[in-house]
Amino acid sequence: MAVSTIAGPAGTLHVDDGGKGRPPVVLLHAFSGNADHWTAQLTHQRKKRRAIAFDFRGHGRSEMPTIEELTVDRMADDVASVVNKLGLYDFVLVGHSIGGSVAIDYAAGHPDRVAGLVVIGAPGKVPDAQAKQILDSMKADYDKVTEAYWLKLLAHAMPKTRERIMKEMRMLPKDAGFALIAATFAFDPVPGMILYPGPKLAIVTGDKEQPHDLHRTVPDLPFRRIAGTSHWPHLDQPAMVNAILDAFIASQVHLHVEMPWRRRAAE
Repeated sequence: MAVSTIAGPAGTLHVDDGGKGRPPVVLLHAFSGNADHWTAQLTHQRKKRRAIAFDFRGHGRSEMPTIEELTVDRMADDVASVVNKLGLYDFVLVGHSIGGSVAIDYAAGHPDRVAGLVVIGAPGKVPDAQAKQILDSMKADYDKVTEAYWLKLLAHAMPKTRERIMKEMRMLPKDAGFALIAATFAFDPVPGMILYPGPKLAIVTGDKEQPHDLHRTVPDLPFRRIAGTSHWPHLDQPAMVNAILDAFIASQVHLHVEMPWRRRAAE
């Protein structure tokens, strides 16, 4: 394992890079998280291939940018900086929650680089009126509204997961947290998910579905549901997430790398 920092577009980024073999896997964490959320996946994947995780701008050990720089498209620039610096091509991109939004944005703009796309608990496009209501409530009482929402997402969580996520959520500055949630609501993942032509998979958690859920609004999007877990299945049930990623890579990604359109894009 090689832990390092690289120069990102909005400050230094903390990167955890290790393992050998193809295809490489790049893992993107969620709101208030960090690369360590993926420890179980990094350990597992590095038995077979190179695997990378990094802290987004404003998270973990990476530098905090200005609040205006906390948007989905700017965070996709962090992905570009990391993969360009590490010379990664034909990699599998895995994103959780807002990291899933960022993964979609990057994959839609760089389909020649992404050999497969997996999103875990990635939000769909919440209706504008509903998003405004939530943001207005957060402006009135950020701590109360945010904590209540996170506790809802932590239903069925393992005790260690619950303790960890609540601690990390409280550590994120309020202005940064509000900006990230607003950015999530502003981003529409559906066009990008449709535009990306390669293998893709949504991993879904929770028992209740909403009309705007990503797997319900993207036509023919393959998905797997993990029951009995929180919004963080890679922390609660890492073996299940590892098995799903292994199956996806084995059945989809290796064939996709050889598709003619990818060879033309690389030429």
